Amino acid sequence: MADWLGQFSFDALACGPALHHRETLAPLAEATGKNLLIDDRFDPEAPRSELVERILELGESGAIVCLSRPILQEVLSALVGPASFDIESPCERGAAWFIEGEPRRATYFAPRGAARDLGEPIAPLEALTLFNTGSPNSKTGSPNSKTGSPSSKKAGKRPASAGSAEGSRVAVLDMGSTSFHLLVAEWTPEGELRRIGRDRVMLRMGSELARSSRVSPELLDRSIDAVQSLCAFAKEHKAEKLVAVGTAALRDASNGPDVIRALEAAIGGPVHLLSGEDEARIVHRAIRARIDLGRDVHLGLDLGGGSLEIILGRGNDVLLAKSLPLGVTRLHGTIVPSEPHDKDDLRALRHSVREEMAPVLEEIKALAPVDCIAVGGTARALCRVLLREQQGADAPKRGSAELEVRGRRLERTALAGLGRELAAQTLEERLERPGVSSRRADLLPFGAEILTSVLSLLEMRTLTVCDWGLREGVLLNLIDSEQ
Repeated sequence: MADWLGQFSFDALACGPALHHRETLAPLAEATGKNLLIDDRFDPEAPRSELVERILELGESGAIVCLSRPILQEVLSALVGPASFDIESPCERGAAWFIEGEPRRATYFAPRGAARDLGEPIAPLEALTLFNTGSPNSKTGSPNSKTGSPSSKKAGKRPASAGSAEGSRVAVLDMGSTSFHLLVAEWTPEGELRRIGRDRVMLRMGSELARSSRVSPELLDRSIDAVQSLCAFAKEHKAEKLVAVGTAALRDASNGPDVIRALEAAIGGPVHLLSGEDEARIVHRAIRARIDLGRDVHLGLDLGGGSLEIILGRGNDVLLAKSLPLGVTRLHGTIVPSEPHDKDDLRALRHSVREEMAPVLEEIKALAPVDCIAVGGTARALCRVLLREQQGADAPKRGSAELEVRGRRLERTALAGLGRELAAQTLEERLERPGVSSRRADLLPFGAEILTSVLSLLEMRTLTVCDWGLREGVLLNLIDSEQ
C-alpha cells in the first residue's frame, strides 16, 4: 500500500492506537519521511463527532487516515451524506476511500495487492465516485454477456429493468501514450451503450519518454491544454460525470506524479493511474461485452502507444494478464526508424518483440488460446486499410456499417503483407493509400510488424478486431460498480 498511497499529495498520516493500524501506515511514514500521528479520537470506541471533526481538520491540508471497517459507514455518511448502498459489501480489507471536493464526494479504491495474492480476481477500476451530496447514485445493472450473434454482439447490454441510469451521460478521458482521447456515452432505455461523441488530441507522449524518460515542460503545457479542451468537449456534450484514467506514459515517466498532479488540477478531479494489469482486465471486460467468446480460452491483445497488454481469458475469468513495453509509439521513438523503413529497423523491432515475449511465451501457449482478439487504435486502423483495399474504389467511407471493423477476422499473412508494403513506402506514399489517416501513418508499419510477430511467436494464423477497448471497459466497470 505504501507505493500506491505515496503517489497522493498529503501532509499528515494518522490512525488510532491499535497496533495493526500503526503497522499499516508505518511503511508509508518511512517512505515519505512523515511522522505518524497516533490519535485516540480514531479509536472505534471514541465519540464519532470528535473523530469526524479531527478528519476534517487534518483534511484541510491533505491527510491519510487508517480506520476500522465497522465505523466507515458512519464516518462517510457524516462526511459526504447518506450512501445509496451498503458500504460494507464493497469495502475489502486494504481498500481506501478518497474524499475530496466541495460538496464533498467519496471515491472507492479496491485493494491493490491482498486480494490478488489470494488468487481472487477483483474489479481493476473501482476507483469511481459512488457518493454525491444531495444526489445519491441509483443502482444499475451489469452488461448482459449473452446478447448478440455468434460472431459479435450488437452492443454491450445490461437488463433494462436493472436500474434507473438510462440516459445518464458519462465521459471517459483516456490519457495514453499516443493520444489523449475522450469518449462521451450513455446507456439507452434498451440497455445499450451509445456513443454520444468523442474527441482526441495527438500528443505522442510515448515518443518523448522513449528518448528522455521525462515529460518536458513544453509537453506538459500541451497536455494541460489538451485536457482542458477535452473537458470542455465533455461539458458541451452534457456529460454528468467524468472519469480520467492514465496509462503507460504516466506510469513510466520519471516525473509522472508531478505530471498527474498538474493534470488533476486542470481536470478538477482525480486521475486514476492504471497498472498494466488493470488495463488488461478492463480491456477484457470490454472484449467480452462486445465479442461472443463462448467458453474457449481466448487471447486479447491491446496494442497501445506505450505498452502491449496481453490477456488470456475464459468467459468472465481472466487467466493471465501481462503488460509488456511493446507500445507502437514507444518502439517508434526508441528505434528512430528511417522513412521508408530499412531491414535494420524491422529486424530491431522483431528482436524487441521476441525479447519481451520470451518470459511469457510458454505460459501463454500452455493455456492454448483458440482465438486472438486485437484492440486499440492501431489495430483498427490497419483493419480499415485492409478492408478498403479489399473492397476497392467502391468501398464505403470510414464509419459506415459496411466498413465496421468489429468482429473482422484478419489473416496473419495479409497483415504481414500490408506491413511490408507500408514499411517500403515513404510517409507521403502511405498517405495516398485508401484508409490511411495522417494521425497514424508513421505508426502503421510498426503496428503491423508487432501484431504479426506476436501471432507468429504464438503460432496463431488469424486475429479478430474488436472496436471496444479501454474507454468502453471503464464505462462498463462504472456500471458494474454501481450495481
